[in-house]
Amino acid sequence: MKKHSVFNIIKQLTPIIHYYIMKQNIALGFSAVATVISIIAICAANPNKPELGFDYQGILIGILSLLTTVLLAFVGGSYFLQIKMINKKIEEISNENNHAIAESMFYEGYRGMTNTSVDYNKFITSLKTSVAAINLHFSEEKAELIYEVIKDYLHVYKDWGECIIIELEKIKYRSPSIDKCIKLISDKIHD
Repeated sequence: MKKHSVFNIIKQLTPIIHYYIMKQNIALGFSAVATVISIIAICAANPNKPELGFDYQGILIGILSLLTTVLLAFVGGSYFLQIKMINKKIEEISNENNHAIAESMFYEGYRGMTNTSVDYNKFITSLKTSVAAINLHFSEEKAELIYEVIKDYLHVYKDWGECIIIELEKIKYRSPSIDKCIKLISDKIHD
């Protein structure tokens, strides 16, 4: 699946949105003009004659008004339905992009944590990247990967335990893996 940025997708959808809005505005304008012309034509062609005994022009205008109202409701309803569908599609695309960005961020941070030997700044930066990615799109598997990395490299990072705990506590979602990780680091600090 080809990944697109949110900006490219919005750029692609913009002409479609403008087309639908323009189409709806044109239809609405034609409906209003047709209604006005038909009322003028009825009044000019059929003057009111009192010998019929009822106001047929009033009935005709009432029917035309009802039909115009139904037409406007149909045009307006389809307009708002199309806008709602377009907004829903934009939201779906945005969520897919957020998920892809979170995946990429997490694995970039994960690689940084596993490839860092004893560089504090690189490790903490990589950990912050992974934590931010987990906050964007949480999964227990990612939390488990962080736990495994910290468990495997704790002998190298044990002096940084307090800072690691501070970063791990920034994760919005509580999970067993993160709790085990915090407990493991706390136990090593107090040993």
